[in-house]
Amino acid sequence: MHEVLAQAIHQILLACRKEGIADLSPLTDGLPFSERTLARRPFGRVDWEPFTELLDRIADELGGPGALARIGRRFYAEHRPLSDLLRLVVSPRNAYRVCGTSIAPWLWPANRCRHEFLPGNRVRLVGEIPSGLRGSLPFWHGTEGAAVSVPRALGLAESKATVEERTPRRLVLTLRMPPARTVAARMAPGEEILRAIEAHWAERIEELRTRLGELAEIEKSRRALPPALARAKAAFRLTPREAEVAALLLEGLSNREIAGRLGCAPGTIEAHLSRIFEKAAVDGRAELAKRLWSGER
Repeated sequence: MHEVLAQAIHQILLACRKEGIADLSPLTDGLPFSERTLARRPFGRVDWEPFTELLDRIADELGGPGALARIGRRFYAEHRPLSDLLRLVVSPRNAYRVCGTSIAPWLWPANRCRHEFLPGNRVRLVGEIPSGLRGSLPFWHGTEGAAVSVPRALGLAESKATVEERTPRRLVLTLRMPPARTVAARMAPGEEILRAIEAHWAERIEELRTRLGELAEIEKSRRALPPALARAKAAFRLTPREAEVAALLLEGLSNREIAGRLGCAPGTIEAHLSRIFEKAAVDGRAELAKRLWSGER
């Protein structure tokens, strides 16, 4: 599995807004997701290819791949659930351990990352993108920014990074961690404590997934086609997707708003509407609405 967690991408878009990008829609235009759809389905998954395309667009907008390091610096430090989790592990060393073994593989499994603790309060991170997947320099710049910021989630200074290698497919990074604040913080927790932390996090995720499933069912019920529109669907032989577009059109939404609601590009909605107009033998939205409600040819 190489998909990226939707919540992680949404967090990146929020960081873009803080970097001064007021309108995020051009960044996702034509991609199979939008800011709205990512927020509605935080535990959904997005394919690696459109995710890296988004990173390229962010890099172009902000002045190059290095700008993604600023985005990454906000990731662990400003993402409240991840920050709360990392505070449980107390020391930078254990924070990197949990990030490397639990959090990062969950957020972006395409990144095969491993870590090694070195003398002198250092940690070496090696990340690789498997062959067959698109490489991404912006992704590695963002990874570097996120890596140096991990101690900030503990209320400490950033780590100091030395980049040993960075190509579109591979990153090798050595980080000098800040000292833990107290003697207690320098004590490494036992395996049982780390497993308990990871189990707690997994349980919380499962609770959220269950709740999101309940909300999805409520939304599905709310958006059920009214009887007249259901008849029109059969009369005009609309596909399920065309019926969804028609239902949202009847709510008075624009093409862009419909695209945002369904998680696709405005051009896709225009194509759906053209086919609906043809099937219903109408020339525009107003006439279509009248015929949809009547369910007659």
